[in-house]
Amino acid sequence: MPVFPGISRRAVHRRQGQGRWPYSSLEIRAKNMKTLLIFCDGFVATEKERNKAKKRAF
Repeated sequence: MPVFPGISRRAVHRRQGQGRWPYSSLEIRAKNMKTLLIFCDGFVATEKERNKAKKRAF
């Protein structure tokens, strides 16, 4: 599991793709408590962008 500076190892959760969410991702809860998503290709998304991507994935 990659290590992110300033983010504790326990705060990094590996999540497999579920349903129509087509890829696995690393979900990170940062200090400001906004959920960031780092996809396998290195794309980082805020929760708002992630919800948009989920709608596109359907």
